[in-house]
Amino acid sequence: MAFHDKPFAQRYGGLGDLAEAAYLERLPHGPAQRLGWQRPKVSMASMTDFIRYMPDFYTSSGFLVEVMGCGKDGVLKGMKVAKWAAMLNWAWASNQPLVFWLWNSHLRHGRTITVRQMTALVANSADTYGVQKFEVDGNEYHPIPWAWIEEAGVNGSADHPSDIDSAGPSGAEWGDTAAPREDPAGAAGGGGAGDAAPAGP
Repeated sequence: MAFHDKPFAQRYGGLGDLAEAAYLERLPHGPAQRLGWQRPKVSMASMTDFIRYMPDFYTSSGFLVEVMGCGKDGVLKGMKVAKWAAMLNWAWASNQPLVFWLWNSHLRHGRTITVRQMTALVANSADTYGVQKFEVDGNEYHPIPWAWIEEAGVNGSADHPSDIDSAGPSGAEWGDTAAPREDPAGAAGGGGAGDAAPAGP
């Protein structure tokens, strides 16, 4: 069984743990304090998506950081539709700059991606592959090939906080992150099932 088809409980501590460990080892945005959930001892069943999907860290440079990872197949599968909508709401409601730190555990390479860049990646994923579903639990996600992430980084990703526009959601770097708040899933480029998700090597 492929990793992304394993039950949630088995996926829960996998690539995410590897990515967070790599982030904490490198601290690319300065000292960090955990913000999001890690092995919660309470049920998350009654939580709204906004509370369930809190960004993982707050950094001394003022960034909210969501950390995700991918493995040997080179496809990021952690951007669930519900998580993406929640991240847009966090960027809007917190008035703090939010970035995504993505880790390829096979290549041992990390990349910082801004909200604007992730918006383009999610839209490209929806246009190319449609919204995919994990076979086991039915959770919908946006598959994003690592090659796209690298390309986004080469064309302007910030791997140091000083390279990122520190303006809030109304700043140029973040675009109109308030606009998707009313219908974040639609604004994020969600759609029906399309072509198969990109296959890894």
